[in-house]
Amino acid sequence: MYIISVTFVVEPPVHSSWYSLATEKFLPRLEAESGRPVTFTRLLHDTPEAHYTYSVQCSCCDMTFYRRFVDELMADYVEVAVPMFGDKVLYFISLLKRIDYK
Repeated sequence: MYIISVTFVVEPPVHSSWYSLATEKFLPRLEAESGRPVTFTRLLHDTPEAHYTYSVQCSCCDMTFYRRFVDELMADYVEVAVPMFGDKVLYFISLLKRIDYK
């Protein structure tokens, strides 16, 4: 089992618009296509930050879905987000392998 983790760094001037895109379009599509619940969190900082940081995590049963996530879902997100937000929203994707330690 794998976990897809996407971290978004969002600057305040575009926060509301980005949040709407994420919660109304991106996250529902990810849940629908993965067939699994998505975990959406905001990172909290010890000191004031000049940006918002969010994490999206979704279980991924195989590499076929991961490739589709990168090649289709994220490509569609980029096609919409880059013209809207430019460099005011950055993201990176991590693929994690779940380890059962018991």
